[in-house]
Order: sequence, then C-alpha cells, then structure tokens
Amino acid sequence: MLELLPGQLAPGEQEKLIRLGGWLPFEPAAQLFTAFTGIAVSKSSCRRLTEKGGQVLVNEQEAAVQAMEAGELVTPEQVAEQLVLSTDGCMVSLVGGEWVEVRTLVIGEVGVGETAEGGMETSLHTLSYFSRLTDAVSFQRAALVETERRGVLQAQAVAAVTDGAEWIQQFVDYHRPDAIRILDFPHAAERFTTIHHACRDQAVELEDDWHAKRSHQLKEEGGTAVLASLRALQKAYPQVTLDEPLMYLDKREKMLDYPQFLAAGWPIGSGAVESANKLVVQARLKGPGMHWHREQVNPMLALRNVICNDRWQESWPTLSKGLRQKQSLPLPVETEPPQPTPNLVSAYFKEMQRHQLAWEQLQLEASKATPKTPWKPAPNHPWRRYSHPLPQTAKI
Repeated sequence: MLELLPGQLAPGEQEKLIRLGGWLPFEPAAQLFTAFTGIAVSKSSCRRLTEKGGQVLVNEQEAAVQAMEAGELVTPEQVAEQLVLSTDGCMVSLVGGEWVEVRTLVIGEVGVGETAEGGMETSLHTLSYFSRLTDAVSFQRAALVETERRGVLQAQAVAAVTDGAEWIQQFVDYHRPDAIRILDFPHAAERFTTIHHACRDQAVELEDDWHAKRSHQLKEEGGTAVLASLRALQKAYPQVTLDEPLMYLDKREKMLDYPQFLAAGWPIGSGAVESANKLVVQARLKGPGMHWHREQVNPMLALRNVICNDRWQESWPTLSKGLRQKQSLPLPVETEPPQPTPNLVSAYFKEMQRHQLAWEQLQLEASKATPKTPWKPAPNHPWRRYSHPLPQTAKI
C-alpha cells in the first residue's frame, strides 16, 4: 500500500481521514478512506495524521486556559437557567499493560418531560463532554475551556450529581462553589445492599426487601431519617460491622436530601457521566486488543470531545490551521506534582458572595436591634422648630 504522508493530502482529504480516525480504529478508518476517495493510505498514516490533529486541539485548549488565567473573559454560548455537571473516571490500557484513569466531565441542561403514565420526569439535554488523562488538579484547570463555554458560573442554578469523591468535590468548588451537591442515588442505595449482606453474614435476619424499603425511604424522607434508622440498627446489633457504609452516608448527609432535590426539579442520578465514559472514551479507546502510548491518549480524547459534542464544523478551521504548521507543540512534561491554579472568575464570584452574605447578616442584626428606652427628640431638635402653627399671614 502506498504510504502517503499527511502533507501530501489536500485539506479536504485530511479532514475526512482525521474524522474517520476519530470514529474508528485506524486500520478500518484508512480502508474506508480509500474506498470513499480512491486514495490509498496506510494504517500508520491515518494514525499519525489523526493524532496530530488531536494534538492541535490539545494545544489550542491549553492556550485558551492560559488566556483565561491571564484575565481574558469568555462569553458563554448561552446562559441556562439550570445546569447539571457530573464527572467521573474510567480506565484505559497503555502499552506495557498499565491501566490509567481518564476523567470525563459532562454538562447538561435540565428539562422536564411527561412520562407514559402521565407523571413528570426530569431529564438532561444539550450534553457536552470534556475528557483528559491527567491528575485531578490538572483536570479541573483544563476543564475551564468547557465550563466557561457552557456558562457554568453564569447559570442561575447548578447542581453537581456525583459519587461524592473528594477530588470531585474540589472540582465543583473550583468551577461553581455554590453548586447544589447531590449524591448519585444508586451509589447511596448500594450501601443498603452492603448492610443487608453484612447482617446476614452475622446471622442477623432482615426482611428480604429490607434494602429496597430503605431505598424508598431515602427517596421519600431524605438522609436524616434513614441514617437514624441505620444507627439504631448498628446499636441493636453491635456485632455487625457497618462502619464503611455508615461513614460514607453520614459524611454526605447534606447530599441525601432527595425529596427537596426532586421537588426542585433536579435529577438524582449520574447516569449521564457513566454513559459519557462509554460514548466518549470506551467506544474509541477501549476496543479489543487496544493499547495506547500515554502521549497518544489526550489527542484522541480531544478529538472524541469535538465529535461527541457535535462541534466538528466549528472546530475544523482551527484544526486545519494548526495542521498547516510544520510541527505541533508537544504536551508539557510535568516534572513535579502540579499545584492548584486559582480560578480567577470563581474567586471573584466567591468574594462577591462573601460580601453579600456579610451585608445580609448586618441587615438581619439591625432589624433585631431595639432601643432600651423610647427615644425622644431633644428640645432644640430641628424637628421641633416648626412645631407651632404658622402665622395667619404666612404664604404657603
């Protein structure tokens, strides 16, 4: 097969090959390209051009983050009333047998529809994704390109539906500190199954549907009532070890107020990000026999984000411009653990919020203050100067 270098393809042909490489493994992508265009290219040519295109996107996004940190403000494409964000990780295999975690953020708008039974159902639409193979601190910084584009700080209300991991809470603090924190309901309900099994292992017989009843109670009454019943169970059967599930739920009690969340129209499940792991990452980077060099992963993820966000047409001019350059810049090499970089927009938001809360507290204290003795104006107070009737000749 004729080995054509990327520079030997016209821009339109480069676009087709990169787009195919973003959807399919490189060998069938090259074969389809040849079938569609009549131009023979090899698997390695498809891989090199696809990865170079993805690296252009990575470099462009890093430059955008640096510009934001230097004070450049980004105008959101639109400002939503309610946004939901979720983030999670999934594993990808590297050459040599190492498995690494790819983190993915999904952002969506909240919508309410009608079920087949005539009830109301909360759903997410207009989903977008951002993925990276990196540590938690670098990920929250790199994700600014997507959270700023979607207007996460400007939305009227934002909820973060997650599994409650510490790194995810820090991510939410960075991008929208006042976001409503909701623990993914299946993660919470899973603890009831753990407790049920632990009791049976110690010959403590519970109802067969005990865990289902606790899940229903959690959804209907919230975390406070359920935690009280779990603590009573632990007290009644001290031989049963319930430390892990109780600590997990107790630490996240404020994230368990499902009746209030549902009444406000928020979803209580993080299925969107679990689906994103499959759609964005696994569908292209976790096929049979696939193993990646570390430096290949983020360029492929950047391409997958553009494809799955349905933003190819608007991204191609930037990508094409980068391909015309002789060489794309390599990814920065981290020689030491990264330090958190302040989110300047979020910092301003938190400072204004602090001033607002302080002002409201002062107003509350002032409204409660009452004088110890009734106040009377002094005899020479200006209010008394014209307390007598005006002369009859006065003209008003």
